[in-house]
Amino acid sequence: FTVVVIAPDMKSIPTDQVNLSSESELNGLRLFAQEIVVRQLRTTDVISNSVMPAVTIALLPETDSDGTNIAVERIRAALADAKMSIGTGQQTEMKISVMAVNYPTDVRDTLGFVDSIKEFEDRVTSSIEVT
Repeated sequence: FTVVVIAPDMKSIPTDQVNLSSESELNGLRLFAQEIVVRQLRTTDVISNSVMPAVTIALLPETDSDGTNIAVERIRAALADAKMSIGTGQQTEMKISVMAVNYPTDVRDTLGFVDSIKEFEDRVTSSIEVT
C-alpha cells in the first residue's frame, strides 16, 4: 500500500488575496485540493486530513510503486488544470508538493511511514507558516 501526502505551495498563492494565517482560509485550500484529489483516486482509496493546515493525506491500500506513479501524475495534472477562485474572484493555479511512500518498497514498518511523512511536513512547514 501507499501513503500520498499533498501540500499546496503557499508561496505561489497571492497573499494580497488569501490570508494564510487564517485557519478557515487554509481549510478552504485543503478542501479545494481534496475535492480534486478524490476524483483522481479509486473508491478503495481513503482521503484524510493531516494535523498540518491545508495538507491532505491519501491512503492507497492496493497500490504498488507503479500504480503510485500513475496516481501521483493524475493528481498533479488535475491540480495543474484546476483554477481556484480567491478573494474577489481572481483565478489562480494551486501549485503543490507531493510525496508518496510505498510499503514495502520505500519503508519496512509504521515508523518508516511516520518518519517519511514528518520529514516531508517539516520541509513544507516553512511555506505554510506565516510569521
